[in-house]
Amino acid sequence: MRKTSPSLVIGIDDKLDKPQFLTMHPKDTRLYFRSFLKKACRDFRGLTTPNGEPVQLKLNTVLRVLGHEGIDIVEESGLGLFADYKFGQEVLDTMWADIRALRGYECLKRITFRYDCQVEFLAGLNDKEGACSILPNVKFLPVGPVTDLSEQFYTFRLGLRGGRPEAMQKFGAQVLQFGSLVTENICSPSDIQHFDADYWNDHDPVTPAVRPIGLEGNQGNNANAFNVEKAVESGSVALVIASPIMGAEIPRDAASLVIQQIAAAAAA
Repeated sequence: MRKTSPSLVIGIDDKLDKPQFLTMHPKDTRLYFRSFLKKACRDFRGLTTPNGEPVQLKLNTVLRVLGHEGIDIVEESGLGLFADYKFGQEVLDTMWADIRALRGYECLKRITFRYDCQVEFLAGLNDKEGACSILPNVKFLPVGPVTDLSEQFYTFRLGLRGGRPEAMQKFGAQVLQFGSLVTENICSPSDIQHFDADYWNDHDPVTPAVRPIGLEGNQGNNANAFNVEKAVESGSVALVIASPIMGAEIPRDAASLVIQQIAAAAAA
């Protein structure tokens, strides 16, 4: 697997205190999210990774509340957007309508969908454009088994005697159905070994929950987490980092430190 200079994706939703929103009025929630996103955009505006790309923000809950207003805020900031929509088994026409509504946004770089999604969602059907044609410059990433489940969960809850390795093998086989429409997928570096060797000839890993050296974070959240150097060595094309950056006293300085670590690891 080739080593490259990856993008930096900051998961800003990570520091949202979600339980508090259960008691907030919808208007207050929207105001809070708008303020939260604008501050994040100010914090990271102008930061670029060694590959020359602007830093990307990974959004899920924020986008579900703000909708296109949230995308507009990111677009105006000049940052990139990793939209963690996790499109799934919804009605195809509804998903295509959602995707068509995103046409024209230059900030959109990556969008997630569930790996059990219909191939037609990406490829199209009859006279309907698929998502890859509607947004040709966007990477569509299938989301598979989450990275922090225990082996006991896979064995006893999911009934996979092979545990996590078997889960990842099944995920890889499912991703292959999308052919050349999918070139990236979210994968912990420690899971790369569970895929067939030739799988990575046509796919690049996007590494979640990276734990940079020198920054604090939820260290117990992910037993499969790697530091920046190991993630780059694994061939990752994007590093997704949340709490080590968003929980820092000065998030921009933390992001800058990560960018320095990416440059050093890519040059080594």
